[in-house]
Amino acid sequence: MILCCAVPCTGQNVVNDRTAQVIAYWEAGDVQHYDVERVKEGRKPGKSTFRMTLRVLDGTDSTYVIECLYSELKVEADLPVDARSRELMDRLMKASDGMRVVCTTDETGIPLSLVNEQEVAEHVRGALSHVLELASNDAEREQMERAFSTVLNTQVLAQSALEDIGNILFAFGVEYELGKKETVKAQIPNPLGGSALDVKQEFTMTALDTRKATAHMSMTQRIDPEGMEQGLERLLKSMGQDGMSTNERKEMESVFREMKVTDTMEIDIDLNGAWTRYAQLVRVVEVMGRRDVDTRTYTLR
Repeated sequence: MILCCAVPCTGQNVVNDRTAQVIAYWEAGDVQHYDVERVKEGRKPGKSTFRMTLRVLDGTDSTYVIECLYSELKVEADLPVDARSRELMDRLMKASDGMRVVCTTDETGIPLSLVNEQEVAEHVRGALSHVLELASNDAEREQMERAFSTVLNTQVLAQSALEDIGNILFAFGVEYELGKKETVKAQIPNPLGGSALDVKQEFTMTALDTRKATAHMSMTQRIDPEGMEQGLERLLKSMGQDGMSTNERKEMESVFREMKVTDTMEIDIDLNGAWTRYAQLVRVVEVMGRRDVDTRTYTLR
């Protein structure tokens, strides 16, 4: 069954020498495999590679149901010299291996909601239990559980998976004109925790090959200054601002306002197949004098 699209289905996207209508013509049962490389530079450098398998499960006039399976995870990082600590970090970094995430998306492929939250939660419990096996006694186990549950939990892993899916699919649902800059608003996770940050996206179709039915998109997104104040208030409220002193509040406001998050993205699209062939997202976070770079590269097999 051909799933419904935002425009009448013709089996291919509308393309001429200046414009391309990038619409998702996906079918239930479609499967695509992506090789993913993630490189982090900064406070916690490291590199990991894994495979993402995307499968279209179902669709309606306005939504898709998409399954994402993580596999073949390999981690390259400067692990501790101590054998026990090295094993602990290795188990923690491989926590998402084998995870299955099912989400709904809108007709353009943007993730809307997590469908299998209970299944993801069970995967998290299993991964955390695998890490806690290294505890030498009950007290250490309890201490480790408190520490690792902040980074190894359903919300964190599900959010990371939804980001991966969104990075691959986000270019769909728009009619692009070659060289014309488009601006939209979106949200990204807050590096300081709490509510998501409002951002402004600017993207442009920089190349179009009508013979091959391929297009190249470039995107940048930055924190929206107009939404910064609201984001700050949400963060302070979540941290219990009533208990903060004036100096503590001012310090937090200073950190938040000086924080910079900049994303750049390059995407190659197969217009007929309606799948991203290649995407690279580079996120730079600058906060409290530190600079972290997170690069994710997705390549269709």
